[in-house]
Amino acid sequence: MAQQPFPSPTSTAPLATQSSATPQNNIFNPQAADTPLVRLLDTIAVSYSVSYKLANDGVLEFYRLDSRTFRVKALAQKLSSRTLQSTGFDNNSQTIFEIKDSDALESIRKTILSMGTMAGSVTVSPETKAVIVTDTPESLDRIGRYLDDENKRLTRRVTLVVDQYYVNSKDKNEFSLDWNLVYGALGTGSTNRNFTSPGSLASDTAGAFSLTKTGGKFSGSNLLIKALNEQGLMVQHRSFPLSTQNGVPVSLGLPTIFDYVQEVTFTPIGSGSTTQAAPTVKQKEERIGTYLTVTPEAQDDGQVIVSANFQDRTGTLNPFTITAGGFSSTIQQRNIDELSNMVRTVVRVGVPTVIGGMSEVVDQSTARRLDDMAPIVLGGSDAVKRSKRSMILVVTAIAEDGV
Repeated sequence: MAQQPFPSPTSTAPLATQSSATPQNNIFNPQAADTPLVRLLDTIAVSYSVSYKLANDGVLEFYRLDSRTFRVKALAQKLSSRTLQSTGFDNNSQTIFEIKDSDALESIRKTILSMGTMAGSVTVSPETKAVIVTDTPESLDRIGRYLDDENKRLTRRVTLVVDQYYVNSKDKNEFSLDWNLVYGALGTGSTNRNFTSPGSLASDTAGAFSLTKTGGKFSGSNLLIKALNEQGLMVQHRSFPLSTQNGVPVSLGLPTIFDYVQEVTFTPIGSGSTTQAAPTVKQKEERIGTYLTVTPEAQDDGQVIVSANFQDRTGTLNPFTITAGGFSSTIQQRNIDELSNMVRTVVRVGVPTVIGGMSEVVDQSTARRLDDMAPIVLGGSDAVKRSKRSMILVVTAIAEDGV
């Protein structure tokens, strides 16, 4: 191997000495008889901050920079995502999740530039997803490890199952006491006192119990007791299985599209004594249903950061009739209920987690008495209705590497 001149190192190599006869040439004169070749080459590489390799033609080459080509497993398209939720009100309690022109290749290029040396260069090809890096071998190894981890993260598949549970329960209780007392035995002369309880609120299907007294002063008295206790439970379950790439939002919509009559106008037509009204109907389109947007970010430690936006809109149409000038028209009015839930939380892989919900209770009671302050023992009935509605959102996430 021919000796090549190098600049003088900052410190003296332990297994090599510089020639004192020709210090102006800075010739590296190793003691070949006492130093193994491998240790000698390593000493030269460390002393002068260079690397060496054996070329195909048998020539030993020393160099400072090298070039490598890496592949990035990411789509070349830019990603834009915006999720807006205003909880159904105009500009009140507004929440926005937004990703503006996210470019994975450009982000990786900036990161690689910060990891390399000032002498290095990076070239990214969006068409082939190739990253060409020219830098020192140490920087190339560091960049290679980073790209391996990044490719693993980018190609991680996240499967989500979002379950929606609707639970409706009702509890209906009715109780009535019906007294029909004839005070003939207590009256004097021809005067009779008649006492009749108010009508019962209990349904005809309620359990009834009747007690009639046939002797004594209260002969002919009749006591009728009705009681009803009805309970019901209805469970509705919907499941949304979704699969997406790590960090990429996925949306699902189940809309119901319908037209309804918004406005009806009448235009008089005809002449003389014959005049008719021609109706003109104006319709409007409405969309209701369920909308779901989920963005998962699966971590290496088994955690999954989930951003979810759930909206459920249900509606009915109510007829509304308007009469004016002898003409009447009926239009349809919307009655739409909306449930909005936007959440960012952390779940564990494979563990079902409740991420949101809603629960409401509606009580309704009715009472009938002889008087406002009269007790029920004098006759009357009570009806109590309670309805409870609950909605629960459960998400289960599964992350898969090396698909």
